[in-house]
Amino acid sequence: MYSKIILLLALVAAVSAQSYYGHQQQYHHEEEHHGPVHYEYHYDVHDDHTGDVHGQKEARKDDSTQGEYYLIDADGHKR
Repeated sequence: MYSKIILLLALVAAVSAQSYYGHQQQYHHEEEHHGPVHYEYHYDVHDDHTGDVHGQKEARKDDSTQGEYYLIDADGHKR
């Protein structure tokens, strides 16, 4: 009786394992298509408590990116 149960469990295990190893997943790679890139942003910091004054602006259109950064030193010089 025990040998029949063990044989049945072994058969179930073999059939179960076969479905995992017998199936190969196919992956489909989709090429990503992005539209033209356009953005524009800026920020400014003016902290009277610390004297920190700086900022940045940047703009991008397609493959061209332009921008600038500024900093005003404690002695008032703009870089």
